[in-house]
Amino acid sequence: MKKLLTLALGLSAIALSAQETITVKNGTMANTGSYSNMDTFYNVQAGEVIVLNDDTKGSPYVYEKFQMGKLINKEGEIVVNNVALNYNAYSDLMVGKPSINASSDEAKNLTKSSEFDVKIGNDLYIAVIMSNYDLGYFQLLEKGDKVSLIKRYDKEYKPKELATTSLTRDIPAMFKDKEFFYLYYPDGQYEELPTSKSKFIKAMGAHSGDIKSFIKRNKLNVAKEKDMAQVIKYYNSLLSK
Repeated sequence: MKKLLTLALGLSAIALSAQETITVKNGTMANTGSYSNMDTFYNVQAGEVIVLNDDTKGSPYVYEKFQMGKLINKEGEIVVNNVALNYNAYSDLMVGKPSINASSDEAKNLTKSSEFDVKIGNDLYIAVIMSNYDLGYFQLLEKGDKVSLIKRYDKEYKPKELATTSLTRDIPAMFKDKEFFYLYYPDGQYEELPTSKSKFIKAMGAHSGDIKSFIKRNKLNVAKEKDMAQVIKYYNSLLSK
C-alpha cells in the first residue's frame, strides 16, 4: 500500500504558492495552473469571475465551512489524508486547504480525476464522465453491485438587480440550490431519477410492482434522500436475484 500522505506535509515539501492548484499523482503532490484568492473571487466557468460581498445570498459551496477529508484511489487506498475540503458546486471543483484553520489564501483547486474519489466528512464524491464528455462530481448516496444512487448538486448564480424605481429595492446577487438524483451503473452509464412517487416507481421497470409495495410497506417518501437510498438498496437486491 502506498504511504499515506498529509496535505500539510505535501504543501511544505513542495512550497506551493497561493496561485497554484493541487494535483495528486502517484501518491505525491505536484503543482500546476493558477487560482485566485478563494475568499474574494471564485474562478468559475468560461473564465467568469464572481465577486462575493456581504449582500450575496447563498454560496457556490455545498458546505458552509471546510470539512476534514481525504482522497481515495479506486483500490480503496488513502493517497491524501487530513486535508480540509469543500465542494464549489457552481464551478464543479473541489477546493483544499492544509487545515481547517488555514488562511483562505491557501485554498487551491484539486485537479479533477476519475482515478480518485473525494471524501468530505462522511460524504463521498466520485467523478463521472457526463454526456458532454467532461468529468463531473456526484455524491455517492448508495453503492450497489447492480446500480448505485448518486446526487448532482447544481448552483445557479443570479447577478444583483438594481431597483428600477424609487418604490422598489435592489435584489441582491444570489446562488440558488438545486439537486438531481441518478441511477448509476457499473459501466459508467447513468439516468436521472424523478422524485415524484409515480414516475419514480415507473422508472424501476419490471420491478415497479415490488418497489411500489416496498415503499408502501415501509412508509417511505422518495422525495427524501434517505428514503430514496433505502429504496435503491432494495432495488439492488431485486436485480441480484
